[in-house]
Amino acid sequence: MRNGHFALSATGGASGNAVVFATTTPAVCQVTGASVAMLSSGLCALTANQAGDGNYQAAAQVTLEVTIAAAVPTLQWVDELHKVYGEPSFDLPEPQSDSSGAFTYSSDNTQVATVNGRTVTVVGAGVAVLTATQAAAGNFTAGSVQMRLQVVDRPDPTRDADVVGGLQAQVDASVRFAAVQQGNIRGRLRQVRNGDNASSTSLSLAYAGQTGSPGMALPVGQAVGGRWPMLGNGWGMWMAGTVNFGKSGEGRRYDFQTDGVSFGADRALGDHALIGLAGSMATHDSDAVGSASSVNADQRSLSVYGLWGAGEHLFVDGMLAYGQLDFDLVRWSEAAGRAANARRDGDQFFGSVSFGYEHRNTRGLALTGYGRLDGSRTTLDPYQEGGLGIYDLSYREQTVQNTSLAVGMEGSYEFAGLNARYRPFWTVEYTQALENQGLARINYSQQPVSSDYGLRLRSYYDDLFAIGAGMDVRLRAGWLFTLLVGHEQGGNSTRANSVGLSISYGASGARPASAPASGVADQEPACTGRQCRRQGAP
Repeated sequence: MRNGHFALSATGGASGNAVVFATTTPAVCQVTGASVAMLSSGLCALTANQAGDGNYQAAAQVTLEVTIAAAVPTLQWVDELHKVYGEPSFDLPEPQSDSSGAFTYSSDNTQVATVNGRTVTVVGAGVAVLTATQAAAGNFTAGSVQMRLQVVDRPDPTRDADVVGGLQAQVDASVRFAAVQQGNIRGRLRQVRNGDNASSTSLSLAYAGQTGSPGMALPVGQAVGGRWPMLGNGWGMWMAGTVNFGKSGEGRRYDFQTDGVSFGADRALGDHALIGLAGSMATHDSDAVGSASSVNADQRSLSVYGLWGAGEHLFVDGMLAYGQLDFDLVRWSEAAGRAANARRDGDQFFGSVSFGYEHRNTRGLALTGYGRLDGSRTTLDPYQEGGLGIYDLSYREQTVQNTSLAVGMEGSYEFAGLNARYRPFWTVEYTQALENQGLARINYSQQPVSSDYGLRLRSYYDDLFAIGAGMDVRLRAGWLFTLLVGHEQGGNSTRANSVGLSISYGASGARPASAPASGVADQEPACTGRQCRRQGAP
């Protein structure tokens, strides 16, 4: 054993002199007094001599051979390492040793980690025992030491509230963009059906409350007095804007705001048809509650729309649009302790078609039943996050499809007062989703797993029941005031309430020069059906 010591002793010899110990192999061992120091492995040859005196001769020399074996090296290494699957390859530290022998490394579980030289590559989650083996060298035998490598998998992203919430916000934004612009154009078509062919401007502000809490809608605008300048006969121009804000999402809640504005021009085709073109712009901002995640988006779209009336009662209207979307995305990662950033583009087609039956009588009572088919298809491009290292995610192309069928009833009653005309109205509508899906496929950017994670999403616009009521008050001076209240109840327990006020000024529309203003006053001649609407019913 290197650097070890052992003691020598000898008895006998008549002279009584001290016994002197020595070595004949000084490279292997060294003798000091009766102590032997082992310098290296090998054969240690020792001698014992005793000098004589006046009565005795020197004692015969005694020899002793001691075999010194090679020492076992003392090795010290890290006991345990923890890694996350997806981390880059890393080099192992060398163990501390009192031997100069070279090290080799190995893994007992190559499904978890492989070793090349000192470099370890993590290939899966689990436990692997890494062994460092030191070759024999000099006075040392071979030796080995082990460490435990624990590799954990990255979390399932479909269970991450910020991942799910961000994707849900993208799906909802895509459908909201379509719904906002469809609503703007449907408002124009309803205006034309009611005989208001004048150019108009209207803006609305809406708030969708949390579950169980009230909301508010406040349309604000002023109609242009008569037609806009320089428009030919049969032409109309209009603008409509909407701002919606509230809370959405499950698990990770988001505060959202969607702003949309549409500009359009249309032309009447005879007495029973109209065709138009509209351009729209919209923005959407969603900020996660309790997180740094956010979804911001812009949309631009171009629409064609039309209206056709069959006789006194039946009508069909519809629209078809194409839009482009741009998303700026931020996702907070609890695992990484920081946020990822990404950009995503997409395009969409959306449209709607309505069929209705409208009945009016000479006493100012109107009742309209309708059915409407809405649809949108949005294709969102694939994208990849940056900033989280092994926690960055890659998102595949995603298709968001939403098709819904709405059935509803509208009713109103118009009567004349001393200085104004009044029209109380009400609406009831039920919307059922026929198709509502947006499958998202996700994987990690670095060392992706063998198969993508899948997340099935549905938009907010599903199984919706809505009621509304209000009052139009048109003054003889040309002012129109509208007060409305509404309530929506979704199949997913989402509820929203609305209260609205609209103010506009201007002629109600072009009407024949000989036609009276209304058919509800006793002194005015009666009118029926679409003729009354052409005569300026609000």
